[in-house]
Amino acid sequence: MSYRLDGKTHISPDIINLLPGGLLNIEQVEDLQERDIYLLAAIVGLSTCMPHVKSEYRGKDISPHHYLYVTGPPESGKCAINIAKAITLNVNWDIYQAYLERKEYYENQSEDEKVPKPILNKLYITDDTTSAAFVRSLTVQHDAGSLLVSPEAGTLAKSLAREHGGFLGQLLKAWEHEVIDKDLMQHEDYDICEFPKLSLALASNVKDFHRLLGEASSTGLLSRLLMYTTRHVKTRLGIVGSFKYASLVEPLKDHCLGMFRFLSQNYSEEKPCKFQLTETQVASWEIVINKIDEAIKQLSPSIDFGAKRFSMSIYRQLMVISVYRAYCEGRISKTIAPIDADFSIAIDLACLQASHLLGIYDQLPDAKKMAVPNIFFILKELPTEFKSGDFYKKVTDGGPSRSTAKRSLLRLQSLGLVYHMRKENGEIKMGWMSKKKPSEKIDK
Repeated sequence: MSYRLDGKTHISPDIINLLPGGLLNIEQVEDLQERDIYLLAAIVGLSTCMPHVKSEYRGKDISPHHYLYVTGPPESGKCAINIAKAITLNVNWDIYQAYLERKEYYENQSEDEKVPKPILNKLYITDDTTSAAFVRSLTVQHDAGSLLVSPEAGTLAKSLAREHGGFLGQLLKAWEHEVIDKDLMQHEDYDICEFPKLSLALASNVKDFHRLLGEASSTGLLSRLLMYTTRHVKTRLGIVGSFKYASLVEPLKDHCLGMFRFLSQNYSEEKPCKFQLTETQVASWEIVINKIDEAIKQLSPSIDFGAKRFSMSIYRQLMVISVYRAYCEGRISKTIAPIDADFSIAIDLACLQASHLLGIYDQLPDAKKMAVPNIFFILKELPTEFKSGDFYKKVTDGGPSRSTAKRSLLRLQSLGLVYHMRKENGEIKMGWMSKKKPSEKIDK
């Protein structure tokens, strides 16, 4: 398996042949970019059809749900993320039918019965949602969780931010399966979900993504996203209604519904279907993450993210691929472990994630790059007169948080220092430049 990141823009063709079940039909899609988006978005859709599937990663209970963000110019095929919604239509209908049955029973119950009024737990969060509806969907949800697909993510985020400023923060909470702002749910009839699950397939143009990136990086959301950047093309890549699209979607729709029903009927939140690596696989996983980490550092030594930052994203995709394969092969049990083919797919996706993240980072203006600084790299080149006092000792000994790092840079700028970045002969040169003589030491 190659760990080269430079120039990796697509999923490796060899990996396509290893895909399980209906995903294998994606090889019929000739355009590599279109194939990539379909596959990544289909994995997002599949993740919402795995109720009661859990795993433990670095001491934390997690579900397969994960986030995909596709960015690129207009007319570059970003709308292909809608396949995530297309393959889950039958599951959504199944959930709605179950609600109608509960509602009918409630309305026809006798006076002696005390069945509570059923709540409509929808699978989909629409992209024109209000902040209140968004929060409600995350706090009162079906065991399958929630799915939000939006080809206009920039508009969605700005709309929700105007109503309730914590949109990106709530996405991060949902990623971590933390309770979503209980105070916003002031309804006694609602049982707040203690383990919210959300899958995202978002897309926007590059400008909107850059506008959102500052806040996303400060909340740590950026490293949770599986990034994909499209290229500009003259015609739309989406071919809804064509033979290729239908032959890809229809088998996945059937599999999603069958897998959803099987897991719903045979497992529960108290007795989940557990996904876990063997001891040998755990060791192999750490080696893989370290190798990709090294590749990132070689390409961009000053960058402040490594494979460990987004390894949980790839691990969740490994969960989806492995559980889906187990379903297709009829071997779902209380415990599921990945096979070698699943590992190969996950490694390739990890390299793709790293490559596209590096590409996104390199396109950002310097001001945006400074929102995710590597403070140790920066302080190493700090002028000698500033290497004194409690501040310098604290950040070099204890290790600052991102917010501390950002405040540190602002503090240094207020003292007349500018950390500049420029290109010389194709290489990025970085260093400190003093606009004026510092009038005080950094001792706070």
